[in-house]
Amino acid sequence: MATKCIAKTTNLINLKYRDLLEKPLKRGRLRHLLLDSVYVGRPTLMEATVEDETLRYIDDETYEKCRALLIAERKQEKVSPIAQLVST
Repeated sequence: MATKCIAKTTNLINLKYRDLLEKPLKRGRLRHLLLDSVYVGRPTLMEATVEDETLRYIDDETYEKCRALLIAERKQEKVSPIAQLVST
């Protein structure tokens, strides 16, 4: 489910902002951006985290929901098709 959402979001961003983007956004890049803690005011570099509320774009709840969906999707991708069939 999250894969389809990422793909749709990527396509929408590429259509809407194609004149501003140097090159089209890819799903993997969007996934990476969505998992970046800078959006909740906690940029981390080399294991050092800086709390800066002025950098916050989204609230913690939205960030955690997005993060949980993307992590669940990543785990699901690693499961073989036969394992998915068995669990279904």
